[in-house]
Amino acid sequence: MPVRVEAFVTICELTLDTTTGIGLPLDDKEETPPPGTRCFHLIELAELSDGRRVALRADCGFSDGDCRIAYPKIKGVSEQSFQEKIRPILDPTIKRLFDLTNTWSFTTRQDLTKTVLGYLEPDDDESWLQWVSERLSKYGVNVEIADIQSVPQQVEFGPILDRELNQ
Repeated sequence: MPVRVEAFVTICELTLDTTTGIGLPLDDKEETPPPGTRCFHLIELAELSDGRRVALRADCGFSDGDCRIAYPKIKGVSEQSFQEKIRPILDPTIKRLFDLTNTWSFTTRQDLTKTVLGYLEPDDDESWLQWVSERLSKYGVNVEIADIQSVPQQVEFGPILDRELNQ
């Protein structure tokens, strides 16, 4: 029986969160991103009917830049003044929204999954499916484009990222 592609799986792992310092070290050649930046590495796999997972590519990723919610722009109130005087008296629910030290306070698995799938969405489905078919043939898996057109896409989170999302 021929091997089929059951799913396309993307593993998303946190490579660096400059707010907490959590993650994997960056290459020495790379600059340290600005504060609040979270960098994610993506590994795309094909999950096969024989139980194997084969790598399609592992050379992409993205960062979300400074995604922290900035302090409110209140005339005459500096960021330091906001942090020292106003933030302590906010309701805990609202305080969480203005938490400049925790970029994870407003990150959900669902939103991150949408971001990953959006990032990976091909510009041209036909070319991408052709590339996948050719890549799989290098593993001895011969599939037609029609066989993989409706294969579901899944996102899994690596252990570092999973731990952050669980907190």
